[in-house]
Amino acid sequence: MTPSLLGTLILAAHAAPLDPTTFDSIAPLLDPDDTVFVDTSGDVPVLQYGETVLDGVRDSTGTLAVFTFDEVVIDEDVLVGGDRPLVILSKGDLTLSATLVVSADGVVAGPGGAYGGLDLGDDGDGAGGGVGNDTGAGGGGFGGPGGASEYGTPGGSAVGDLRKQLTGGSGGGRSSGGIFTGVGGGGGGAVEIGASGELVIDASAQILARGAAGSNGSDGAGGGSGGGVLLHGLGGRCEGTIDASGGDGSYDGCVWPFVCPDGGGGGGGQVVIDGLRSNACTVDVSGGGPFSDDPKVIDPSTGGEGLVDVALDPDFDGDGFSVGQGDCNDSNAGIYPGAKERICNQVDEDCDEATPDQPDADGDGVIACNECDDADPLRFPGNPEVLCDGIDNDCNDETADDPGDCDRIGTGQTPDSPRSDGPSDEELSTGCSCSSGPSGAALPALAWLSLLAFRRRRSVR
Repeated sequence: MTPSLLGTLILAAHAAPLDPTTFDSIAPLLDPDDTVFVDTSGDVPVLQYGETVLDGVRDSTGTLAVFTFDEVVIDEDVLVGGDRPLVILSKGDLTLSATLVVSADGVVAGPGGAYGGLDLGDDGDGAGGGVGNDTGAGGGGFGGPGGASEYGTPGGSAVGDLRKQLTGGSGGGRSSGGIFTGVGGGGGGAVEIGASGELVIDASAQILARGAAGSNGSDGAGGGSGGGVLLHGLGGRCEGTIDASGGDGSYDGCVWPFVCPDGGGGGGGQVVIDGLRSNACTVDVSGGGPFSDDPKVIDPSTGGEGLVDVALDPDFDGDGFSVGQGDCNDSNAGIYPGAKERICNQVDEDCDEATPDQPDADGDGVIACNECDDADPLRFPGNPEVLCDGIDNDCNDETADDPGDCDRIGTGQTPDSPRSDGPSDEELSTGCSCSSGPSGAALPALAWLSLLAFRRRRSVR
């Protein structure tokens, strides 16, 4: 799983940290029962343990190897190779209680790091690569600057911000002098471990992202810088060990009274811890030192101290509430304590489990999601429609409240059914818009009485 020596470029990666919910899970649970091997190279990154082989994905930029699960429990060691940073994400909780290794090995960088100088006098690769020289080379820089060689060959500068780019360390330079020349040390790799739930780095866990030492016999090769480690979760704790130290410089083993020029040590790496409730992890981002304290060796500079940035309980989504302040989803700005609860969407907007998502405020036995007025117990689906009261009693717009035609009232017909016969007296008295005047049968008698009264008035005259 050692990457090819051709893959020497450090890779700028997607803005970090990544949101686990934006990736599909490749399995419900990662809980290996054997040592895990990961290769971040190739078109499809691969994670394997025992007979189990899981294919990861690239992020949208193609620069990260991403493995996403619903939940993660890692209690077996994880050994990582390849040329791209490793990202392990959980949509739930994630627990690490074993050793995860993304360190450099000789000139070969860790995944996402940069190679050390390979050819005579080469600078180390990466934005903070150590400078090569014919009599001694500088160390690589990342979180801290690389150390200068005995003859003042500068080390690489401190570069990078893990919250913007997930990258590994830079390589140390190589000298061109000496009979048996070696190579500069590679930069430590990069790893992101993130969870939408709690992230736990157990006391027994180790995350190793060390830069490699320059190899001896190179007339002073520079050490590679430490790598990058990004941890983020919504709660949890960090109690283990994180080592992103720089690699030591080397010397050529010359014999007194000749001057033996050591290379510069690699700068320390970067460690970022976000969102956890507590941090008691032991973190080492020290710079690499010279190879020897022998008085005949003129010591070069030690690599610069790296960076450790811890933001416990931050407000990721900017809604004014952190997880510690009760935000139950700190990746969604619409969810926070006191937010308006939107019913019937199965989302807890106000972070209060006592607030029902499917209430029945009027106690009519039908939840608000399924009725038209949860403040009126006389309005719910299936309730008999009361005519002419101006209320939709059965929560059905197709059931008429006002038949609108007296000829159709009380017949057992629907409001739209035709009616050929005339209404009865009872029907006339119950219609919404019909008068309660005389029935059709009384009209002839009223007409006769009116005529009789008219004749009497004429006879009196």
